[in-house]
Amino acid sequence: MSAGDGTIQFDTDQIATLSSQTMSHQKQWDDIWSGVMKHLSHAAAEALSQSPGGSLSERTQAYHRKTQAYTANVQRQGQAVGRVGDTAVQTNSHMTKIIRGA
Repeated sequence: MSAGDGTIQFDTDQIATLSSQTMSHQKQWDDIWSGVMKHLSHAAAEALSQSPGGSLSERTQAYHRKTQAYTANVQRQGQAVGRVGDTAVQTNSHMTKIIRGA
Protein backbone atom coordinates (compact mmCIF):
# COMPACT_ATOMS: atom_id res chain seq x y z
CA MET A 1 0.00 0.00 0.00
CA SER A 2 1.44 3.37 -0.97
CA ALA A 3 1.38 6.44 1.25
CA GLY A 4 0.89 9.96 -0.17
CA ASP A 5 4.58 10.90 0.30
CA GLY A 6 5.85 8.35 -2.24
CA THR A 7 6.88 5.75 0.31
CA ILE A 8 5.46 2.27 0.62
CA GLN A 9 3.35 1.78 3.71
CA PHE A 10 3.34 -1.67 5.32
CA ASP A 11 0.09 -2.71 6.97
CA THR A 12 1.03 -4.74 10.03
CA ASP A 13 -2.13 -3.81 11.95
CA GLN A 14 -4.02 -6.84 10.66
CA ILE A 15 -1.28 -9.20 11.85
CA ALA A 16 -1.24 -7.54 15.27
CA THR A 17 -5.04 -7.79 15.43
CA LEU A 18 -4.93 -11.50 14.55
CA SER A 19 -2.28 -12.11 17.21
CA SER A 20 -4.36 -10.25 19.80
CA GLN A 21 -7.53 -12.15 18.89
CA THR A 22 -5.72 -15.48 19.04
CA MET A 23 -4.37 -14.71 22.50
CA SER A 24 -7.78 -13.54 23.69
CA HIS A 25 -9.22 -16.96 22.82
CA GLN A 26 -7.03 -18.61 25.45
CA LYS A 27 -9.74 -18.11 28.08
CA GLN A 28 -12.24 -19.82 25.81
CA TRP A 29 -9.87 -22.77 25.35
CA ASP A 30 -9.34 -22.94 29.12
CA ASP A 31 -13.12 -22.88 29.65
CA ILE A 32 -13.60 -25.70 27.14
CA TRP A 33 -10.91 -27.77 28.85
CA SER A 34 -12.48 -27.11 32.26
CA GLY A 35 -15.86 -28.22 30.88
CA VAL A 36 -14.32 -31.42 29.56
CA MET A 37 -12.77 -32.16 32.94
CA LYS A 38 -16.09 -31.56 34.74
CA HIS A 39 -17.98 -33.90 32.42
CA LEU A 40 -15.54 -36.76 32.74
CA SER A 41 -16.76 -39.34 35.17
CA HIS A 42 -14.54 -40.98 37.75
CA ALA A 43 -14.44 -44.08 35.57
CA ALA A 44 -13.26 -42.08 32.57
CA ALA A 45 -10.59 -40.39 34.68
CA GLU A 46 -9.44 -43.82 35.86
CA ALA A 47 -9.31 -45.08 32.27
CA LEU A 48 -7.26 -42.04 31.25
CA SER A 49 -4.82 -42.62 34.08
CA GLN A 50 -4.26 -46.18 32.82
CA SER A 51 -3.60 -45.06 29.22
CA PRO A 52 -0.42 -43.47 27.88
CA GLY A 53 -0.34 -39.80 28.73
CA GLY A 54 -1.05 -40.14 32.40
CA SER A 55 -3.77 -38.97 34.70
CA LEU A 56 -6.26 -36.20 34.12
CA SER A 57 -4.16 -33.97 36.36
CA GLU A 58 -1.03 -34.68 34.31
CA ARG A 59 -2.93 -34.03 31.08
CA THR A 60 -4.21 -30.73 32.51
CA GLN A 61 -0.68 -29.69 33.42
CA ALA A 62 0.52 -30.63 29.93
CA TYR A 63 -2.34 -28.65 28.39
CA HIS A 64 -1.41 -25.56 30.40
CA ARG A 65 2.29 -25.91 29.50
CA LYS A 66 1.45 -26.16 25.81
CA THR A 67 -0.98 -23.24 26.01
CA GLN A 68 1.63 -21.04 27.69
CA ALA A 69 4.25 -22.02 25.11
CA TYR A 70 1.82 -21.31 22.26
CA THR A 71 0.86 -17.92 23.71
CA ALA A 72 4.52 -16.97 24.18
CA ASN A 73 5.23 -18.02 20.59
CA VAL A 74 2.36 -15.88 19.26
CA GLN A 75 3.65 -12.90 21.25
CA ARG A 76 7.19 -13.38 19.88
CA GLN A 77 5.85 -13.66 16.34
CA GLY A 78 3.82 -10.46 16.78
CA GLN A 79 6.90 -8.61 18.03
CA ALA A 80 9.02 -9.96 15.17
CA VAL A 81 6.44 -8.89 12.60
CA GLY A 82 6.38 -5.42 14.16
CA ARG A 83 10.18 -5.17 13.95
CA VAL A 84 10.18 -6.34 10.32
CA GLY A 85 7.52 -3.75 9.49
CA ASP A 86 9.48 -0.99 11.24
CA THR A 87 12.67 -1.96 9.40
CA ALA A 88 10.85 -2.05 6.06
CA VAL A 89 9.33 1.39 6.65
CA GLN A 90 12.70 2.86 7.64
CA THR A 91 14.46 1.28 4.65
CA ASN A 92 11.77 2.51 2.29
CA SER A 93 12.02 6.02 3.70
CA HIS A 94 15.81 6.08 3.29
CA MET A 95 15.58 4.73 -0.26
CA THR A 96 12.97 7.32 -1.19
CA LYS A 97 15.17 10.14 0.15
CA ILE A 98 18.17 8.83 -1.81
CA ILE A 99 16.14 8.55 -5.01
CA ARG A 100 14.86 12.10 -4.54
CA GLY A 101 18.41 13.30 -3.89
CA ALA A 102 17.57 14.55 -0.43
